[in-house]
Amino acid sequence: MKRRQKTPVTTGLIVICVLVWLGVNFLPMGELTEASRAILFGAYYKILICSGEWWRLLTVGFVHSSYWHLLMNMYSLHNLGRILEIRYGILRYLTVLFVSVIGGSLFMFVMEGNTVGVGLSGGLYGLMASLIITLVKNGSWKHPVLRAYLLQIITINLLINFAPGIAYTAHLGGFLTGALLTVILDRQESFTGVRIHGLIAGMILIGVLIWRIPQSTYIRRDERYLGTDSDILMFYRDHGLENHAVKLAKKIDSQYDTIYLEEILKEG
Repeated sequence: MKRRQKTPVTTGLIVICVLVWLGVNFLPMGELTEASRAILFGAYYKILICSGEWWRLLTVGFVHSSYWHLLMNMYSLHNLGRILEIRYGILRYLTVLFVSVIGGSLFMFVMEGNTVGVGLSGGLYGLMASLIITLVKNGSWKHPVLRAYLLQIITINLLINFAPGIAYTAHLGGFLTGALLTVILDRQESFTGVRIHGLIAGMILIGVLIWRIPQSTYIRRDERYLGTDSDILMFYRDHGLENHAVKLAKKIDSQYDTIYLEEILKEG
């Protein structure tokens, strides 16, 4: 009997995501809204990213609020991760996954307003793109069992797009990032020409994002959620992060052209 290869990194990622989900949903945190709780655990929130919390571009991948969203993403991670962790090795596998999460977040940043985002979907779409390219390149997609398996994974991830509140922009960004990384990281000599084209496409994409990011930092008045902002800042202040809260308040007020949040912190 063939012994099944272990995939400790994929298992560890699933455990982390489940633990974060438990924290978001069950840790006692007062009367904070679901969105505020997710933000405190690292969710994507544009105004905080604009104010210096750029790490949210990655940590969003570990945060889920809905049970079904968590279940669907962990199922996809289990299926995709255990294949690519073995095929690529830990370093390349995590590079594709994490950079795809960041790529998806950056697409959200330049294409959407001041939204709250959660989930690993951008990274999963990156892994899916990587698997598709790998199977097509080596001809494995012609095998009926592997082709059916691949179609199942694609179908599940496409269905996620129709769930309420799903950001298709993160999926698009993750997919493109994963595809480009897979092409760029392939070291086979027969793939050199394609890799060069991938590098050029990657540099163009990075250039477009660098150009667009400064233009995407403005927050419209109807997308300024002062109640959520004040809840986050007050929580920071009350849990030993007063200096960080004050700095964030100043940066957010500067973005909004107000002094509201700084005054709230002083009064509170």
